[in-house]
Amino acid sequence: LNACADEGAFYAAYLTTRASKEITTEEGYSEFGAPYDMEIFKDTPRLYHICHVCGVEPMFDIISEYARSTKNVKGISWWDRGAKPDLREAKEKYGDVLCLMAGIDHTSTLTTGTPAEIEREIAESCKIAMPGSGFIFAPGCDISPKTPKENVKVMVKAARKYGKY
Repeated sequence: LNACADEGAFYAAYLTTRASKEITTEEGYSEFGAPYDMEIFKDTPRLYHICHVCGVEPMFDIISEYARSTKNVKGISWWDRGAKPDLREAKEKYGDVLCLMAGIDHTSTLTTGTPAEIEREIAESCKIAMPGSGFIFAPGCDISPKTPKENVKVMVKAARKYGKY
């Protein structure tokens, strides 16, 4: 990561993939995951980190504590349409501490939705999460190779339309 920073990178999507309650407990992750996460954050002081959490019950409390106790953890990326908390709940509870990186369901809306459904979901996400800043529009995880190219184009166009501060 530091070699990337040497070449000009300023951001790392840091995978805290197991920081989800259906995979382990908060106590278990605090013991077996968090110390290693903190070591990476400490050893990469020139990079900002947005933690990506897979799963349906991301440990927002742990990730928000990372943001409070480090200078370089700035946010969380998660599947806001299929996990708890959803985007609205996350904005209300954690929006003053974490930048939220989410906004469209990559498992259904983006892969099989109509252009109108895609645009509607993006407009809704931006309306919920943009006030006060701290929002990066993105799919909850990855973009499936089965996603039609046209849907990706609609997503980008809608994000540009609704996602301007």
